[in-house]
Amino acid sequence: MTDQTYTNRWLEASTVQSLDNGVLFIGGWGFGASDEQKEMLAVHDTYLVEHDRTMRITGMATIKQAPNGLLVDEWLWHMSDQDLEREHEEFVARMRRRSEETLAANRENWTRREAALPDALRRRLERFRANGGDDFDREGWGYELVVCELAAMYAASGQTDSDEINDYARREGTSGNQHDYAKALSRHLTDDPAEQDLIANSVSALSPITGDADYSKAGDR
Repeated sequence: MTDQTYTNRWLEASTVQSLDNGVLFIGGWGFGASDEQKEMLAVHDTYLVEHDRTMRITGMATIKQAPNGLLVDEWLWHMSDQDLEREHEEFVARMRRRSEETLAANRENWTRREAALPDALRRRLERFRANGGDDFDREGWGYELVVCELAAMYAASGQTDSDEINDYARREGTSGNQHDYAKALSRHLTDDPAEQDLIANSVSALSPITGDADYSKAGDR
């Protein structure tokens, strides 16, 4: 068995205030513990709480006094680097399955809606697909399609939130980022070929989050 490692960790003593909804510590911070984890703890007791460099709680231990301070007596639960990596891989796999299921359920609908877009917006999606392939279809198509449809509607409404846009937003569950980006695109949705090229070559609406301007890195996430 591979040795377990625990890198970039630090400990602090914290007292449990409540176990009603996750674990709440005195000081107003806490985390969403499992029922199994909560069963190990008691309100008003103090524990050593371990964090990693992302501030995630990776373990809790009972305390023993020592001349040089507080030490771990017994770990109640403790996640190794390998545990964290395995959990991350499982999360990525779940998200991939979910996105594949969403794509399969919506591919026909999204294809029809994409075909109805103005040419410049279709070219934008085609460019992303050429860069990202199946990864774009799975990770970005639905999001970018909504941005493009909103852009077409904002161009028609003069960048105002019309009843059509408000109804669409409620139906699709749109985000502020999608609306802001769509408004920016809509200002270039004209008959001018240069403006159309600007839209076709515009960056991904998700680039502030992913750091990927055109889905060429989609498969790396």
